[in-house]
Amino acid sequence: MRMKNKKWSIPFLNDHPEVALYEGDYQNEILMNFLKNSPLFLEIGTGKGDFILNMAKNNPNGYFIGIEKNVTCLAITAKKIVSEELKNVLLICDDIEKVFEALAKHSMDKIYLNFSDPWPKKRHAKRRLTYKTFLDRYKSILKEDGRIVMKTDNLDLFEFSIDSFKENGYELEMINFDYDGNDENDVQTEYETYFRNINTPIKKLVAKVGCKDETK
Repeated sequence: MRMKNKKWSIPFLNDHPEVALYEGDYQNEILMNFLKNSPLFLEIGTGKGDFILNMAKNNPNGYFIGIEKNVTCLAITAKKIVSEELKNVLLICDDIEKVFEALAKHSMDKIYLNFSDPWPKKRHAKRRLTYKTFLDRYKSILKEDGRIVMKTDNLDLFEFSIDSFKENGYELEMINFDYDGNDENDVQTEYETYFRNINTPIKKLVAKVGCKDETK
C-alpha cells in the first residue's frame, strides 16, 4: 500500500515499542518473547491493519505478527492496536526479506498474504510474494502442518501463484476464483471491502507445506 509518510508516524512507533518494532531491532526481548507464543500467525503486508486487528480480536488466544514496510501504514495499524489495548499483536516495520532470519524456525501456524503487490511486469516476477525464493523461506518458518492463506483481486497473480505453489512442494487445499467471504475464520481487509463494493471477484487459496504435486 503506497502512502506518503506522516510526521507523527515514526515518533508514535518509537513511543510504542511494545506494539511495533522499527528500524530493524530484531534481537530484543519483546520479539523473542512474542515468538514463544502459540498459535502464531504472520501477515505479510498489513496495510492499514483492518485484517490483523479484527483477526486478533476474534482470536484472543492466538498471537499475530504483522509486517509492513510503509511507515505510515504501520503507524496507523499501531494506533488501532493501542486504542483497542490488544496484547496479542506485534508489528514490524520492514521488508519481509530483512525479517526472515529473526523469525523462529517452524514457529508459524499460518501465513497470510492479503492483496499483495502483483508486480505485473515479468522482469519483476522475483518480487512477488509467491515466487519460489519466498515460498522456500516460508517453509523454514512454518510448522510442519502450517498453511499459507492468500487473497487477491489480481487474476494474473493468482494464476501465477497457483503454479508456483504446485511447483515448489505445496499442496493446494483450496482454490477459489470467486470467494464469497463466508468463512467464520476470516475477516476482510480494507482492499477486500473496496473490491467487493465494485464487484471485483476475490480469489483465495490455501496452501499446505509438504505434499508435492506429482502431476506436474
